[in-house]
Amino acid sequence: MFRRSILPLAKNLINLDYRLITLDRYKDVMFHLRDMSAQTDPLNKTICECIRKGGDEFVEYFTYKTLNDELSLMALNSQGNIVGIVLNGVANPEYLQDLKNCLAKIRDSHLQSILQLQLEENMKNNIFDLCKTRKVFETRLLSVDSRNYNGRIMGKQLIRLSEIVAGNKDHKVMKADATGNFSQKIFSYCGFKCLNEVPYNNYSKKDDNSIKLRNLPHSKYQLLYKLLR
Repeated sequence: MFRRSILPLAKNLINLDYRLITLDRYKDVMFHLRDMSAQTDPLNKTICECIRKGGDEFVEYFTYKTLNDELSLMALNSQGNIVGIVLNGVANPEYLQDLKNCLAKIRDSHLQSILQLQLEENMKNNIFDLCKTRKVFETRLLSVDSRNYNGRIMGKQLIRLSEIVAGNKDHKVMKADATGNFSQKIFSYCGFKCLNEVPYNNYSKKDDNSIKLRNLPHSKYQLLYKLLR
């Protein structure tokens, strides 16, 4: 059984505490995402812009629903402020259908384009059939304050601890949709394998080519996974 008390003891070279995120920190998580304008990974940057514009119902729904799984982690500085998060949730075929139903309701066209690509690749590359499982531990968003801290160290630690959480919850597979160079390097370092990748230059919606125009210097999307057993 996973104990919450384990994570506060986790430290790394930049002296941060790592804890499971509880729903009472929801507003703090949203504030962190809004303030991370320096991040360049396409999904992170787009979510930041959505929140700064006044929010998007999908972003709020997505964040709250993910936190409700009680699998997400935060890095706290000595003042108790959130300086990094990884949003983790349980994905299954029903979750993909829920995402599909939400796409049409997303107001921001750039966010809609990125999530449409993710959905298409997840539908084509069925991780559930491939790994013979009905559920996977999904890392949905990795966000760190790289302006004031070593983002690579923090990112690696958040993913390593997520793997501990996944194992303690008896998950056999972890997966991630990585939209930019930073997260792709972190996942690769932590032992994730690439199931499929799509160069942004090869992808555009029929009525919108915003993905390939906005994502420089990021060149591709990757669907990644890691077997835990």
